[in-house]
Amino acid sequence: MKKIFLILASLGFVGAITSEVTLTSFVKLSYLSGAVEFLIWIILVPVLYRAGKKARSRNQTKGNEAVRTSSWLLYGLSIANGIMLFQWGLFNGTGDNVTPDSLIILNGAMFLMSAIFMYIDYEKSST
Repeated sequence: MKKIFLILASLGFVGAITSEVTLTSFVKLSYLSGAVEFLIWIILVPVLYRAGKKARSRNQTKGNEAVRTSSWLLYGLSIANGIMLFQWGLFNGTGDNVTPDSLIILNGAMFLMSAIFMYIDYEKSST
């Protein structure tokens, strides 16, 4: 699970960086890498939760509820922010679809922290 987590978390954050860097020059690539990044995070965090849940039931442990709750809060905020980023032209009212600098990377960092917190809970539940 550790290798899968590291690979997917790295790909997700690289997708966020790629989306931010190509935002003004290659808009289609920016949207594509942002969509791939978004899908990776949307899938990764619940998979980590499910693995942690199995480990908790198998080992009869509680895990770390505070870390798990923080992960779900960041996950929800990141999803809302990610949807807003894809529809930025509708929200800012000017029709300009270029997001402010580093907002995409910030969203990727929130997703990354959510995944890290869920992985911490999984590791805590496995021991």
